[in-house]
Amino acid sequence: MKYIFGPVPSRRLGASLGVNLVPKKICSLDCVYCEVGKTTDFEIERKRFFAPDDLLSEFKIIYERKKDIIDVVTFTGAGEPTLNIDLTYLASEVKKNIDKPLAVLTNGTLLFREDVRNELLIFDIVVPSFDAVSEDIFKRVNRPHPELKIEKIIKGLKEFSQIFKGKLFVEILLVKGVNDSNEELDKIANVLKDINYTKVQLNTVFRPPAYKGFQGLNEGELLEKGLYLAKKGVKVETVGSFIKSLSNNNENLEEDLISLLSMRPCTLDDLKLLFERSDIEKIINKLIIDNKLTKVIINKDEFIKVRD
Repeated sequence: MKYIFGPVPSRRLGASLGVNLVPKKICSLDCVYCEVGKTTDFEIERKRFFAPDDLLSEFKIIYERKKDIIDVVTFTGAGEPTLNIDLTYLASEVKKNIDKPLAVLTNGTLLFREDVRNELLIFDIVVPSFDAVSEDIFKRVNRPHPELKIEKIIKGLKEFSQIFKGKLFVEILLVKGVNDSNEELDKIANVLKDINYTKVQLNTVFRPPAYKGFQGLNEGELLEKGLYLAKKGVKVETVGSFIKSLSNNNENLEEDLISLLSMRPCTLDDLKLLFERSDIEKIINKLIIDNKLTKVIINKDEFIKVRD
């Protein structure tokens, strides 16, 4: 599969069938925590990355095969999905063929553009990132394209929230010692007062980050920060480990494993629960021997990912 991956056990949305709109790793940010890896091509100009009908043909086949085990279809990318200039066409065509909600995960950096704001209106769920208000902390945690400023991004998010009729889940990802101070959370809470959001999802680093040395909060610390924001009037929930058990007779298990792990590293326990296969560990070990997968350690947990 070239464009479609999963289902992925999403902490945010449930079992998600992913649609990859942007090649690895073209993005407007180079977030220290990104599980896809370091940005290799900084970009803020929208363009066509592939023939859209190729993606749609693949999607129709995979969706029919997996529609009974998914909760949502999610537009995402190995980079920033709103950089794809065919976003509207792809979203409208996909919506014609599904009976599930259509979501998009975005870093929100292009919401200052009116065309992007209008194109995102077709989605049922929009999940923009919002990790910092202070320009210096924004630069430390998100490492933006030189032309991007956090004030401009916040203005675009506010404007979009006033016209969007679907569910707006704002995701804040906290990196230990970088953007998790109460002072920065106060600033975020103050901005959120002017945003018409459904809820805030407070997250942290669970999987191997793009840059070594950055860590997530533990569950107690994350809960503490969630309670702090709640006391400031923020509609917040902390996002814990989530795995939805999926029963499926997967005839292309190796292919699906590689497709899934190329987008999101998982633990062995994650994969056992996801695929419900007694031979899953044997298959993973085979792919490791074949140099297709590898293991990495983060916070004492062992994750499996596609070998670079």
